[in-house]
Amino acid sequence: MNNGVFLPIEITKREYVSKLLLSIELIKKKMPVIIGHKSHVIKLALDTNEPGIFFNKGTMAGGMENIYKKLKQKNFGFVAQDEEAGVIFDNFEDFFNDRPSLGSIDKLDLFFAWGNEEYNFLIKKFGKKIVNNLGGLRSCFWGDLGKEFYKTKTQKLKKKYGNYILLVSNLATFNSFLGKEKDLKLESKREFFNLDEYNKLYQTEKNTFLQYIELVELITTELKKNVVIRPHPSEGMKGWKEALKGLKNVFIENDGDLLPWILASDFIIQNNCTSAIEASTVGIPVVTYLNDDRERTYLSKGKENIPNKISINIYGKKKFIENVNDIKMIWNENENKLKREKLLERKLKDYGTTKSAEKIAQKIIEYSGKPNSNGNENIGRDSYLYDILEIIRTFKLRPKRTSTIMDINKRETLTYDRVQKDIQKLLNIMKLNIKIKIKRIKPNTFYLSPLEIDDGK
Repeated sequence: MNNGVFLPIEITKREYVSKLLLSIELIKKKMPVIIGHKSHVIKLALDTNEPGIFFNKGTMAGGMENIYKKLKQKNFGFVAQDEEAGVIFDNFEDFFNDRPSLGSIDKLDLFFAWGNEEYNFLIKKFGKKIVNNLGGLRSCFWGDLGKEFYKTKTQKLKKKYGNYILLVSNLATFNSFLGKEKDLKLESKREFFNLDEYNKLYQTEKNTFLQYIELVELITTELKKNVVIRPHPSEGMKGWKEALKGLKNVFIENDGDLLPWILASDFIIQNNCTSAIEASTVGIPVVTYLNDDRERTYLSKGKENIPNKISINIYGKKKFIENVNDIKMIWNENENKLKREKLLERKLKDYGTTKSAEKIAQKIIEYSGKPNSNGNENIGRDSYLYDILEIIRTFKLRPKRTSTIMDINKRETLTYDRVQKDIQKLLNIMKLNIKIKIKRIKPNTFYLSPLEIDDGK
């Protein structure tokens, strides 16, 4: 199990930089890493004769059972951290009940909780041997680390768009990039699918979408302010573009990671979205906008949700006009600051620093044993054909099958140049003197290993 850590990426915008950070922390301890698009990393793990640690985005339940069995037979170790972590749920038990796959944590060797609330709940069911309270990898960037890493990108966004309000949408059922028919067909295949719940969520999201359209019209035409709309990675762009056609000062963008867009904004508008927590950690005000206060928990799976509790709640266009120029002042009132701090303390541990990545890397090493720094060095191979395949994969006129649409929307291209630059940027921020070997071994997939490490000895 000490021949490398396999890091599959399902949604690039959500996971890439945090798993790259973990890669550096592992390499710092002389453990090689295989990182890249999920399907390729899985294939490489299945093909290798040198077992390692498979780091999944959740448990191996819900479609990964056969892969788990095969890798287990090859003496792989299994560790995980849930990418969502239930941080938007006011009561973690609601998240646990909504995510049946969490019931399979006992099949993992290690599971990493994001914070105290998740940890305290899970250890009662699975014990401290498996569950570790080390903090979330994604939340490492929710603070000073993220501000520094995205500094140049944030400056470019401010220069391009000026002062703007960021509307972060999470309406992936109503506005799915697959369209309603394909999305319903896909969702209906899931083990715990409920048609009545699906239809209810679809209608609720539709109502929220229509409220947002009216609000954007108000902001751009009457208030003369710029609005950037950032759809969820599982949303389509077409619905927004059609609904807002002809409006000036509105931009619909899905380029790159979310955090620099938050950092460059005056404030964000959301409804029960992780972006509210992300923005709160970096000091950007958050507004939950609704027509009426009875709608505050409509998108919650439970009685309450953290994003809307942590936000400034504004009901109706009249109240929005009254408060729009005082958002920052309201956000910084002591009572609101103390409330946010308590909520963040419940949900997150060591956010905004590299600590969680450091601790997770150390725990993996302790479990797997002394790293084989040359482990899996001959895994996969590079080919000029990968560049051609990537052009074909992302070609706009490619037949739009469901699997094709999902693949393109979830997994951005990872080039050698991008990976190399991002690694160097992180090394500079972390003030690390490490030389890392980077080798492409599949399309959008890389083998990273230590070349030279200055450990002070």
